[in-house]
Order: sequence, then structure tokens, then C-alpha cells
Amino acid sequence: MSKDPLQSISESLVQRYSKRYRELGDSIRTLGWGSTEQQRYRFAMSLGLLGDTAGKRIVDVGCGFGDFFHFLKDSGVEFDSYLGVDINEDLLGQARKKCKDSRASFLQLNILTDSPPEPLGDISVMFGVLNFHLKDQMNNLDYTRTFLRKAFSLAKDRLIFDFISTHRIASYAQEDFIYYHDPLELLALCFELTPLLSFKHDYLPIPQREGMIALIHSEQ
Repeated sequence: MSKDPLQSISESLVQRYSKRYRELGDSIRTLGWGSTEQQRYRFAMSLGLLGDTAGKRIVDVGCGFGDFFHFLKDSGVEFDSYLGVDINEDLLGQARKKCKDSRASFLQLNILTDSPPEPLGDISVMFGVLNFHLKDQMNNLDYTRTFLRKAFSLAKDRLIFDFISTHRIASYAQEDFIYYHDPLELLALCFELTPLLSFKHDYLPIPQREGMIALIHSEQ
């Protein structure tokens, strides 16, 4: 019997990041980001999409080292709690070492193949999760549709996620391992989930042009 493609993709991603962690340790490069400044700029672009965070539970899907928690704290954002979710225990172990705040907790969970209790919080976020070109493993839009549906179900209020856009800048070469989402295709997919959304495609390239979308539950 052939293996479930979602399980195969998850296993390959665990191996990818565990190898990077062994080689690079607690480094922004382990997570695939170019620099801390680029990562925090990306995080900053989400602030206008989060809505009212006071008293809210935030779920960070694909949390890595839990850097978004530290960004929220440093930025003075009010929230009740933060749950970092990832499939890689190596990254989660480092996240727990770096974060001793009582508001933060971390959980090894594969939202695609496990059955988490729903919802886990009020606001879900995920950064960089949809960027890998899956090639012959699975159709990327099908993967995106599945991932968004699962992540959206984890939050009572909304899901904020980013993507790398097909509207590339000419000065940065196209990369074979990156999947570039067509914003119009992605928006059509998002409207399958909710009629309420916010779309952002006007911030500086980091280093490629990116976009960000907030999916909002119609009943809150």
C-alpha cells in the first residue's frame, strides 16, 4: 500500500529541518529565513491583520523556535496565551529552552494527519508553511487547500498566513524549491472557506514579493 502523500511530505520536512538544526543549531538559517530583520519585518506585516488580540489565545502553526512569541512580547502586543505547534521535536525542544514565559507552551502536532481538538485557540498564524514546491509529491494547490482548511479550523476567530507571490521582482531569480502562489488562485481558494478575509500584497519584498491573508470566521 502506498504511503499517504501528506505523511510522506511531513516526514521529509522533519528530516530537512532536523538536518539543518544539527548543522546550524539555533540559527535563523535553520528555519530557512534570510535574516532576523527579514523575519521580524514579515511578522510586523501581520499586526494589522490580527484584529483585537487582548485576552486571545494565539496558535502558531509551524512555530519553529517560537520566534513569533518573542516578537509579540517585544512589540507590546496584548494576548492571553501562545501555543507553538510544530511537527519537529528538535525545533520545539529549542523553543522550550528559549522561552520560559508562563503564557507560552509548545506542542508537537501534525495538523494534517493528527486529529487535534478544535479549536486550539482564537487566532491562528502560520509563516512560511506554504512555500515549498512539492513537485511530484503532491499538487501544491491541493496541499494549500488542505492546510488552510485544517489551520482555519484550529481558531475560533481567524487565520493569518503568508505566501510567496507569482508577481516576482525581476532582480531576484526564481528558485526551483519555492512554490509561487498566484494571488487570484489563492483568493478563490480562500473564498471556499469564508466570505470574510483581508488581503495584503503591498509590502517590501523580503527578498521576493510576498502576500498575506487573514481568513475570518463568519460567526465569531
